[in-house]
Amino acid sequence: MHGTIVSLKRGRNTSNPRQVVVSFPASANPGGELVGKRVQYSCRNKVLVGKITALHGKEGHVLASFRVGLPGQAIGAKILLLSAGEDSAEN
Repeated sequence: MHGTIVSLKRGRNTSNPRQVVVSFPASANPGGELVGKRVQYSCRNKVLVGKITALHGKEGHVLASFRVGLPGQAIGAKILLLSAGEDSAEN
């Protein structure tokens, strides 16, 4: 299943590129069932794997955390929800 990166996690004066807000289609599973699953973002020759850590807001968005910060070009990009059996190289 594919989702879209909506925004970086932000505060009043700061933003955190390691945590992003992700939106999945309305027909997909509710956000609470996605917590704990892994997501994958691909850009050029890099594959970044993160984990869904929490719900965000009332519209079904979720927060995903990565070990390495995502570039600004990632906003609006597609992100892949990995199933339990899928593994990917983590950079």
